[in-house]
Amino acid sequence: MVKKIISFTAAAKCCIMVYSVFVLFHVMVILMVGIFRTVPLDLIWYNDLRTYPPLFIFEISAVVVLLGCLFLTLVHAQFVPVQRLRKIAHICMWIFAVYFFLNTIANLYGETLIEKSFILGSIPLSFCSLRLALERTVSSRVGDSI
Repeated sequence: MVKKIISFTAAAKCCIMVYSVFVLFHVMVILMVGIFRTVPLDLIWYNDLRTYPPLFIFEISAVVVLLGCLFLTLVHAQFVPVQRLRKIAHICMWIFAVYFFLNTIANLYGETLIEKSFILGSIPLSFCSLRLALERTVSSRVGDSI
């Protein structure tokens, strides 16, 4: 059913776009805090942080994880031809689909509007990751059909 709603290529592009936007967001937070110290801590990481130094660690770890997700999506969609990682990338698509589905449910119960707004990213990532996971092998490189 999911395969009829969205193509593999569209799902791959959606995931790549959302991951890229999230990476840019976190890099902007790192720059804003590092240069201007203008980001209110209560808006980021949901009041879990009280000082700026741990924020750098959290933000850098978020960028690393998102870049990993982006890379695995690129491998699975064959934008990056690394044959050794194809099976791992496929398994990770299933993990991403489940994770983002659970993340969407958690965001529904968020305490703030900011927490709830992350649904806008987690729903497409959950749905598109599921679509990517359903495709075990790709007959031709996704970029060839653009």
